[in-house]
Amino acid sequence: MWKRLNSLDKYSLDCLPIDDCREFELDPAFEEKTIALSLNFFEWQKLERETSNPTIGNALKDTIIRLNLSLTQEEWQEIANSTAIPAVRVALESEGIVAKRNGWICVDSSCIDAIAYIPSESILKIRFNSSLVYQYYRVAESTFLDFCDAPSKGRFFNQHIKDCYNYRCC
Repeated sequence: MWKRLNSLDKYSLDCLPIDDCREFELDPAFEEKTIALSLNFFEWQKLERETSNPTIGNALKDTIIRLNLSLTQEEWQEIANSTAIPAVRVALESEGIVAKRNGWICVDSSCIDAIAYIPSESILKIRFNSSLVYQYYRVAESTFLDFCDAPSKGRFFNQHIKDCYNYRCC
């Protein structure tokens, strides 16, 4: 039936009474089917990268994995110094572990490798994937925190930092 309807021009389709579609059957290839998969975190990540279907990424994005970790104070401090994930920063700060912001924070970005902020001088440092390091002057700490929280570091950089501050290549 679908092939016959598909072959008609728009005018003919608009003229068809709705009742003529009673025998319409949905192609089984378009029916949704739920299948349970038991995969570990890395397997889910790999599957998400291998497929073009956004459903997997959206499901992973909304899934919260809770773990209790036993690490040394030094290991927790290293995590605090290097993370850009707001929930981790808040949890560690509630335990009295505050990030030392003059250290580099590795970020997940296709163009930026890591960022750092020196509050006493209002300097934002950005290390690009090319290994070049740029310093941006008179950057508010709130801008740095927004940069850390931005889902796309490259987009945030282009919209809110590039051409907005004086800078130099180090």
